[in-house]
Amino acid sequence: MLTEEFVAAVTEFDRSLFEVMQERVDGIAATGPPTGVSIDLPGLYREHAERRTWLSRALALEVGTDWDAVRSGASMLLPRSG
Repeated sequence: MLTEEFVAAVTEFDRSLFEVMQERVDGIAATGPPTGVSIDLPGLYREHAERRTWLSRALALEVGTDWDAVRSGASMLLPRSG
């Protein structure tokens, strides 16, 4: 799988997950929490909005991976044939 395809799949999963989560939060806001349960709705909305940013922030990070070191380490871990 190409990196672009993987990122697109993760992005779509993130979008659909947060869409469903938003529906649940909105449902609780509309009907109220179950009896005996206390929910900080403003805090829940803030937390949900913050979590929505996690993927975009992670994708924006520039990671300086030393791929030569990764390949070297992987070759030490892989079984040798022969």
